[in-house]
Amino acid sequence: MLTEGCVKITQLGENGSEIILRLNSPGELVGAVGELRQGGHTSTAEALVPCKAVVWNIAGFEALSERYPLLQRNTMRILARRLQELEGRFLEISTERVAPRLARELLRLLAHVGRKVDDVVEIHLSREELAQLTGTTLFTVSRLLSSWEQGGILSLRRQAVCVKSPFGLLGLCGLR
Repeated sequence: MLTEGCVKITQLGENGSEIILRLNSPGELVGAVGELRQGGHTSTAEALVPCKAVVWNIAGFEALSERYPLLQRNTMRILARRLQELEGRFLEISTERVAPRLARELLRLLAHVGRKVDDVVEIHLSREELAQLTGTTLFTVSRLLSSWEQGGILSLRRQAVCVKSPFGLLGLCGLR
């Protein structure tokens, strides 16, 4: 369980391209229970900033889960929430145009990994990482972000997006 920092969870596609499954923040589980028993991990975790975590070995965790059924229920709730989030993102990728999808992802990221800097909220992710999160290309993300910067909704920094107007993002994804 992550106690400090932010971790990027990724998978490689068959063609070798990397996609970001999720970003974990403090209080979230980084590994999934049972991965080790099935012959290995299916994803990779990378710290985006210095992190601290509480770590259990699988035998110890299973012993605690058997002794405390509430731990099993909480683990199932966490996994069910992750599945629900992935299903929601799959639906967005399958049915929405890129602009509202990117705007919605930036809104989620504001609350999840955003950091208040002066009068903006900074999301410390590259354009390539935003493309991986939204299932689109670097070119498309760059084009949209540049357009939104010209509109005053955000400003771009190296490896970061600074959101000036969350309401502007809401308008872009039809949630005003």
